[in-house]
Amino acid sequence: MSHHACGCGGHCHHDEAAPHPLLKMCISGTLLALCLATDGLELWPAALPWLRLTGYLLAFVPVGWSVCREAVEGLFHNEPFSEFVLMTVAAVAAFVLGEWPEAVAVMLFYSVGEYLQERAVGRARRHIGHLAALMPKTVHILSDEGETTLPPEAVRPGMIVVLRPGERMAVDGVLTGEQPADFDTSALTGETMPRHVAPGEMVEAGMIVCRQIVRLRVVRPYGESAMARIRTLVEAANARKAPTEVFIRRFARIYTPAVMALAVILALVPPLLATARSLPAEWDVWTYRATVFLVISCPCALVVSVPLSYFAGIGRASRRGVLMKGGDSLDRLAAVDAVVFDKTGTLTRGVFEVTGLHVEADRQEQVLAWAASAESASHHPLAGAIVQYARRRVAFSPPQQAEEFTGRGIKAVVEGHTVLAGNRRLLDEQGIAISSTANGHDNEVFVAIDGRFAGRFTLTDVLRPEAAEAVDRLRHSGIKHIAMLSGDKRSVVANVADRLRLDDARAELMPADKADCLERLKAAGFKTAFAGDGINDAPALATAHVGIAMGGGSDTAIETADVVVRGDSPLQVAEAVGLGRATKRLAMANIGLALGLKAAVMALGAIGYAPLWLAVLADTGTALLCVLVVMWWSHKP
Repeated sequence: MSHHACGCGGHCHHDEAAPHPLLKMCISGTLLALCLATDGLELWPAALPWLRLTGYLLAFVPVGWSVCREAVEGLFHNEPFSEFVLMTVAAVAAFVLGEWPEAVAVMLFYSVGEYLQERAVGRARRHIGHLAALMPKTVHILSDEGETTLPPEAVRPGMIVVLRPGERMAVDGVLTGEQPADFDTSALTGETMPRHVAPGEMVEAGMIVCRQIVRLRVVRPYGESAMARIRTLVEAANARKAPTEVFIRRFARIYTPAVMALAVILALVPPLLATARSLPAEWDVWTYRATVFLVISCPCALVVSVPLSYFAGIGRASRRGVLMKGGDSLDRLAAVDAVVFDKTGTLTRGVFEVTGLHVEADRQEQVLAWAASAESASHHPLAGAIVQYARRRVAFSPPQQAEEFTGRGIKAVVEGHTVLAGNRRLLDEQGIAISSTANGHDNEVFVAIDGRFAGRFTLTDVLRPEAAEAVDRLRHSGIKHIAMLSGDKRSVVANVADRLRLDDARAELMPADKADCLERLKAAGFKTAFAGDGINDAPALATAHVGIAMGGGSDTAIETADVVVRGDSPLQVAEAVGLGRATKRLAMANIGLALGLKAAVMALGAIGYAPLWLAVLADTGTALLCVLVVMWWSHKP
């Protein structure tokens, strides 16, 4: 392949003043048709064959000049085996052999194929480039002087952005005011359902407000926004080559000179053997066959279509909210056979709900109301779950006074009564006997009133509704081992693992412990992927063969991971694995298609059953067919 990494065949850099490739092809095709017509009508004077040659040279120049120029430049840039050199050698050989129409047809077919290929590649690039076009060019800022308009680059943290229905957020901000709002997040996550955002929650760049005017306080400058990070990741991804891509480029460097050597052997050895046996040498016949062999051997289809397969995979993943940091991430995802999840925020929502209130029936409302009153003074997630549960069932008011004990619970005075709400340790410290035992699977909050045990709440971390489907999808895709690593207590982890039918689950782990677990899986021969969202997941993300950061997670996790999921659904983890495998299959199918067709036509050319024009058509046609297969796959829903 040439030094033009874009795969455009060298036509992408032509001078803006130069004729359009379509115009050059039309001129060349028209002149070729006129020359062939005059040949058929025998209009050329027999005594002036140079007039006929001039006609074909004029037809050759529009499509052949740029290719010949690229061949010469390639020789000076230490690229003696580019496709331009191959096509130039083939055209010159055809002219020398008197096959003038075929010499022009070689370049015309080649130019048509390269043009169509360039259009297809450009379409793929534009499809990824839609991320840049999504961002608004201006931002409405509210200040003491009223509403002003600024470019996104000038917006600073702390400024207030005004967003009207249908407008897209250009920077990351927090929703202000008292009313929640719905936002279209499809550009970031691929999700079609709007996201309900409460006051104080994050609204990322790229999200569109649905039905109302909202105000948001900017938290990050434009260059650090979610959409800017997505664009940076996608752009950087195209520079990180997959092992398959690297192999193909190395293969082409060996393959091209090898087939050129074979072409030389094909042109020289049979005539020399015939001469040695006193038979007709037929130099022109074998030179023609060698030229056909040389043209079809051009590795364009391999060197263009395989990188384009990974480019399309990156683009398709980004449209679905899965950001690959390189083609190498796709290749490694294709090899994964063990997927390990963090629990909180990944398989579960990290939000607790009350699943049981164990109190004497005649005291349930009173205990619930007093416990909720005490817990309303706490910021602990379990306390918040109890308050939410109580609001739907009883009325309660804030406590008269409250004292929180870090990591244990709260002590409050409610309607003149002392209420304790917390874990077993808090009640033990207060000398209160607990006449109830935990069920072994849930978090529990024990309640005591005026020094006597009154009952307990059982709470469960809410399992994401799509978690079970994600596990099933991974198993159907061929994943052999699905596990979970968590810092939560054993009973809770065991409950989640049982409900999802996981192969293994480890509890009460520190960040280094999670990395150790992955090291043991790798030592056992597994290719691992780890999905997590927290700072404490960074060591595990770095240890796994593929680290997958859930998009709502910490910046540390996102920076460490190889793949970033813009949503928080475990289904996108299964989708990432599926996309990796589909991209690898597509790349291998292109390799098989290109090599298979080339081998068939090379064999036909070597024995004299493939004319030069068929060799060119097969070469450019194979490249174009591979590109079209990639384009069809990349646009599949």
